[in-house]
Amino acid sequence: MNHKKLSSLAALALVAGTVSQIEAKCTSPSTRQVNSMFAKIDLNHQKMYNDMSCEGQNLAMQLVNQSCAGKNSCAGLNSCKTANNSCAGKGSCKGNSPGPFTDKNKAIEVAKKHMANKRASTSGY
Repeated sequence: MNHKKLSSLAALALVAGTVSQIEAKCTSPSTRQVNSMFAKIDLNHQKMYNDMSCEGQNLAMQLVNQSCAGKNSCAGLNSCKTANNSCAGKGSCKGNSPGPFTDKNKAIEVAKKHMANKRASTSGY
């Protein structure tokens, strides 16, 4: 194997190791936080939450507790769906959100949809 190929393989291994370290550092919400949230959502959405990645669970927790303000991970994720507006979670009604998700189940759905969109955009599909 020539030097150029060996250098490329070493660089790929370094990047792969860095990515796995970053992914491994995700800390899931505490049991206390999860139990508190589960008291606010139905069983179907609890299962949906449990099926999420660590990153998705943290996003869902932020949305449920409305602790997203000013965080890049929450850009475009809002609770602005009303009787006259169906844009909850689409970001197209920035500045019009009535505040926290009153329906905490919807917060879980928005987090799940956001993570699915993120996966699709990074996989190229």
